[in-house]
Amino acid sequence: MRGTGSQAARSLQVFLFLAFTGIAAGATRAGETLVFSPAAANFGNVGIGSSKTIQVTIKNTGPRDAILTRENLSGDMYALTGTPVPVSVAPGAYVAISITFEPTKEGSAPGSVIIGSGIRAFGKIYPSSLISYSLSGTGVAPVPLEATPSSVHFGSVPVGTSISESVQLKNAGTRSATISSASVLGAGFTIVGLTTPITLTAGSTKSFTLKFAPTGVGTDSGLITLKSSSAKELTLSMTGTGTKDTSTISVSPASLSFGSGTVGKTHKLAVTLKNNGNANVTISGVSLTGIDASLSSGLNGATIAAGQTATFLVTFAPKNAKRMSGSVQISSNAANSPTVIPLSGTGVSLTAHSVALRWNASPSPSVVGYIVYRATLPSTTYAILSSSPIDGLNYTDETVEAGQTYTYVVTAVNKGGEESPHSQSVSAVIP
Repeated sequence: MRGTGSQAARSLQVFLFLAFTGIAAGATRAGETLVFSPAAANFGNVGIGSSKTIQVTIKNTGPRDAILTRENLSGDMYALTGTPVPVSVAPGAYVAISITFEPTKEGSAPGSVIIGSGIRAFGKIYPSSLISYSLSGTGVAPVPLEATPSSVHFGSVPVGTSISESVQLKNAGTRSATISSASVLGAGFTIVGLTTPITLTAGSTKSFTLKFAPTGVGTDSGLITLKSSSAKELTLSMTGTGTKDTSTISVSPASLSFGSGTVGKTHKLAVTLKNNGNANVTISGVSLTGIDASLSSGLNGATIAAGQTATFLVTFAPKNAKRMSGSVQISSNAANSPTVIPLSGTGVSLTAHSVALRWNASPSPSVVGYIVYRATLPSTTYAILSSSPIDGLNYTDETVEAGQTYTYVVTAVNKGGEESPHSQSVSAVIP
């Protein structure tokens, strides 16, 4: 119970009386058999409006039972709770009391618990001596704590996933502050990386993470409360909205055309997958059929986060001189699974024929190279022959086939990757 007084200048004192059962000549006084742990209750600095509690044990080291009959303390900012009295404490046993210091003003606040000792005789307890258990504490202005950001808004998060936000905590005062507890209110919100108690020296910081994993569709609100005996209570508000997850995959390019590829050689093209939804997409299977080609490793089993991309290579390695078509099929948990990418290419055999091309240099100083295109008559659709700009003014096409007629054009490429219009075309008839 908290100490009170009938006058402002006087503290109330009610005694803890202890006695031994039985009476014997030369018996040790009860007060001399009591051992306190800790020996004195020193609360240190406690912020005004906060509190700190110390548990004290009183052990009976005497040869006879001790009896607690009443409890009290002095000091108007202390409170005492403990074992209900009267209570008998056997030799070697102990009782525990809790003393709480809750300052209401700045400055030192001395106090004490008064223990009265006595003996039991003829059914009565006779007081013998008094023991004063010392209390000390200092009320101080609470240390200000700051959080950046002061509130956290997680936005829309698909149910079944989570999102995290980093928060920096700072001691903005001139003394150390110990955060004794951190509590979370609100479904789906958790603290990661903040273990209490934790002490922040003046001016120091500590970063931790707030996590939101919605438990259902709709908007949730939460509150983080940080408590300290030396600092102001700090609260951070949080909001987040659980949404139904969606996941779709797009591919670029939508199809791959390798054109003519020499038998025994490899030709590579890149494909980019993009997750256009708001939930992770996990690739569960990849297959390739109908064409002499292979895929780069690492795609099967991969997870693509919302809004992210993954790139892989398709390698065309024709074994025979013929036209081929096929597809890559990608299975996943996306709504539009499976994703199918058409493939086409023509294997051509090396012959004794080749076409040597030469052209004049572009007069533009920004040109960094040239790209060669070829069409096989009667088609007028040009396919690229050089995978990267040519640093020179000539190119030899060694992939021609006997009996075919080819038409060639060249474009100039500047530093920005921009191409000029096609040059004048030239044709070559392969005998």
